Amino acid sequence: MAVWSDSCALAALASILAARKIRSRTSALDLVFPLLWLHWGNYENLLMAHQVAIVLPGCLCAIVAARVAASPTIASARSTILVGACVLALPLCGGGGVAQAPALALWLLLSGLAGWRSGGTARRSTAAILLACAALAIAFIVLYVLRFPGTQEFRRSPDLASTLATAARFSALALGAAGETVWPLSLAIVAGAVLPAAVLLASVACARTGERVRAAGLLCCMAAVASIAWSVGWARPEGGERSGFAVRYVTLPAPLLAGSVFAWLALGSPAVARWVQGALLVALAALLPLNTRAGIDFGERRSALAASFLRDVEAGLSSDELSFRHWRTMHPNPRPFAAMLALLREARLGPFRRGSWPAEIDEGRAGPYLMLEAQPLRVFPPALVMPRKAGGRDVLMAPPESELVFEIPPGAHSLRGVFGIAPESYTRARRSTDGVRFVVEMRRQGQAPQELPELLFERLLEPQGRREDRGFQSLCVDLPEGARGTLVLRTLNDPGMDRRGDLAFWTELAFD
Repeated sequence: MAVWSDSCALAALASILAARKIRSRTSALDLVFPLLWLHWGNYENLLMAHQVAIVLPGCLCAIVAARVAASPTIASARSTILVGACVLALPLCGGGGVAQAPALALWLLLSGLAGWRSGGTARRSTAAILLACAALAIAFIVLYVLRFPGTQEFRRSPDLASTLATAARFSALALGAAGETVWPLSLAIVAGAVLPAAVLLASVACARTGERVRAAGLLCCMAAVASIAWSVGWARPEGGERSGFAVRYVTLPAPLLAGSVFAWLALGSPAVARWVQGALLVALAALLPLNTRAGIDFGERRSALAASFLRDVEAGLSSDELSFRHWRTMHPNPRPFAAMLALLREARLGPFRRGSWPAEIDEGRAGPYLMLEAQPLRVFPPALVMPRKAGGRDVLMAPPESELVFEIPPGAHSLRGVFGIAPESYTRARRSTDGVRFVVEMRRQGQAPQELPELLFERLLEPQGRREDRGFQSLCVDLPEGARGTLVLRTLNDPGMDRRGDLAFWTELAFD
């Protein structure tokens, strides 16, 4: 929370100081900057510490825009280092920063080359700093892309129209969470501010040599935000008409409006600049109650969830049980959440500061696997195999190409359990499943890695076309006499099948 508030306050302060330097005085209209950055419509980032990586890119881009707008060129070494450091920090902020960094790195490169050609020792020294920062930023971007692990569950936008629609909704969040409430008016406000400013900047960059660096810099700041908007539109197609309206994105498009104000203040008519800044001030002030109400509602919901969690803590539930009950509202993944709770309990921190807590009891079941009697040695991919509800029962979701590996206990002669495909995979109109193959294989103890495992069970479920494949399916697999080694439970798609919509699961697995 402190990092969020300090970063946004710094972005607002930098913007106010830049506006004052441009017009040589402070104006009441500069209230537009605190209203843009410091409202409760950014509530998700305010209460979630791991969202720092999303807050910082927008603030860094805004600081760059403010410094670029303050003067026609970046002449001092201090300003050059500030701008270069902000651009260098962007690729270190994860995907949100990497998507914005190329446009700003390009501007650093072009500005550095222009400064180097202009001659003069002082100009060349600042140009050298710009060129060095540009080279480092490009290196960071390349390293990030080359070492990015990717995900098997990546879904891209199906067409250009969907990409543009999601990007437009993302951009409307520059007005805060209220951007969704007043949609599509919010899009009209943002587009009405940004598009004329972009045309102004492009025309100045082409026609006025003395202002080319400043105009190109502000234009690249807008292009950086457009880049992240396009990335969200292309890579976040889920959610239908709400795709792009994730409140955690609020600070990312905010530099669009700040850049629009700077464009008119620095390069446009003073009268038009006052009208643009005044119109945005009125819009943000009018939306302030909606943003505030959204923040209060979110805070009340989080308070109720926290109270429920604390009651379970005081009741003495284990870390695994706490994780199983509360991970969906407190953490994106149950396994690390259970581990974190165990560490907090051991260190007597956070909710475990007071009271006497019993030692963790290991009853053979671990946090995300409470629905299984037999506990897996490992799962793959660990980020995608996770618990949830299906048909009112606790199950372990295992999307196609996932594996659960179990050690065969001594004396076991069979494996029993339940498997199936969640009802929403074949009852919804879009993204219905076209089938999942469930496989159980045995790898004997000492078996060479290159040898194929022994197939013990295989069944293809196609609930969309076969009613008998719907619901919970019983699993009973006989094991060879005296079997020792591991069992591998896999879910697969046959060639030509689409994995989207395949909510496959296992549950109640046990050895007899």
